[in-house]
Amino acid sequence: MERVRAKMIDAYRSPTNRGFTMLTKAIKVASIFGLMRWQIVVFDEDLLAYSDHPVVLWPGDVKRFDAPPKRQALGPLSALEVRVPLSPSVALVMNWVDESDRTAVSLPPAAAGELNALTIGQADLEWMHKRGRQPPVATGPFRPLSHLLDPGLDQAKLRSTRRTTAESFLRRHKHRTHVQDVMVVVDVSAIPAT
Repeated sequence: MERVRAKMIDAYRSPTNRGFTMLTKAIKVASIFGLMRWQIVVFDEDLLAYSDHPVVLWPGDVKRFDAPPKRQALGPLSALEVRVPLSPSVALVMNWVDESDRTAVSLPPAAAGELNALTIGQADLEWMHKRGRQPPVATGPFRPLSHLLDPGLDQAKLRSTRRTTAESFLRRHKHRTHVQDVMVVVDVSAIPAT
């Protein structure tokens, strides 16, 4: 019995099981992000930092932070916005506003400082920036960048059609792992002949 238990623990901790778990979550999270409004924001200079944990979710029930949070304690459905630095001068801001995605929007350097503060604050081990001068890092208080992009943004936006569609998707796929759609090869000799 103890050997069976040990084998089950090994199987649970195996790279294959971790891969299945990551695929299951990644497909669902990617679907949610795909339903959000995407806005590219640009800065006139290379001002952005990035990190080993660059995706920052802003909680839907928080109007401002006095200091950057160290860890996220929520999922994308409960987020007001999601921020991701893409390059030293370009970032992506996703939110639930029921408007079409739009072309790049230029933001002032102060917005880069706010984006950097949260990106750096949630870094796991390290953060980095383009060689040269230090990027600006704001000290707070912090507000969602979506307020600069959509001045009328409020909590009602969390009840948008986009968000309702994402909730419906998650309900329909709650117990689906999606791994039945993916072929994973652990042993090359087990590949079916074609």
